[in-house]
Amino acid sequence: ATLDKAERLLAEAASHGAQLVVFPEAFIGGYPRGSDFGYGVTIETKTAKGEEDFRRYHASAIDVPGPEVDRLATMARKHKVYLVMGVVERDGYTLYCTVLFFDSQGHYLGK
Repeated sequence: ATLDKAERLLAEAASHGAQLVVFPEAFIGGYPRGSDFGYGVTIETKTAKGEEDFRRYHASAIDVPGPEVDRLATMARKHKVYLVMGVVERDGYTLYCTVLFFDSQGHYLGK
């Protein structure tokens, strides 16, 4: 659903003449503001709710490269814009706040 929202916003910006469209940090994947993933103050006491929160956060992250990156490249090409997209990147069990760069021809330039 977030990719659909991104495409709607990208299309709107392009229709107003934008050549560069920049999205914020963690736009895709979301940012768990305020979550401590069940650790609270003491790291050793992780809760079941915290584990479930992290599982959902991990599941909403994307692989780079991956199908979401391909779709973003297609969006940049379709709307002929340079695209900068903030994502939560999954690399195994580690998550990163990553910025992806695409040119107006739909080439993924890097992160």
